[in-house]
Amino acid sequence: MGLELFFLTVSLSGITASQSKRIKLILGRLHAATKPEDMALPGLHLHRLKGKAKQRWSVRLSGNRRITFHSTALMPWTSITRITTDMAMTMHNPPHPGEVIRELCLEPLGLSVTEAAEGLGVSRKTLSAILNGRAGISPEMAIRLGKAFNTSAESWLNQQLQYDLWMAKKNSEAIKVRKLYAA
Repeated sequence: MGLELFFLTVSLSGITASQSKRIKLILGRLHAATKPEDMALPGLHLHRLKGKAKQRWSVRLSGNRRITFHSTALMPWTSITRITTDMAMTMHNPPHPGEVIRELCLEPLGLSVTEAAEGLGVSRKTLSAILNGRAGISPEMAIRLGKAFNTSAESWLNQQLQYDLWMAKKNSEAIKVRKLYAA
């Protein structure tokens, strides 16, 4: 129940406070993923379990602690312990993709912003804006990230979409529209 409650409300019930940031990044990434391999970021150490659990995958939370999930034929594919994410389910305050790139990709590889920007074929300023949440992931950047980290471009765009939609919903009261459908 702890992961599900955290996913939906960011409640720390059943979650250690020291792990909350990393759990948020992992669950945000998992919710955006289109295939298990999208979780194969350098800081996650993705691997398939063996034996009777061979349909399950695991990513590292810290030390020997893991978050396991399984994939199914239908998208979205994730089921984490007792939490199942679907398109109707919205993560409470999803992480900006820049946080994921910094914490789960660059830091584990020991890459500086300059080195990563060179590897991605973009300017340092462009990557820095993404890492600091001042810019989003464009389709072209999603392709670059997908190629660099062997993930799908769609997973990076899904993550950006989830973040953007969450931010827009926070201010939805200010959006004034007139209904344009028949009653």
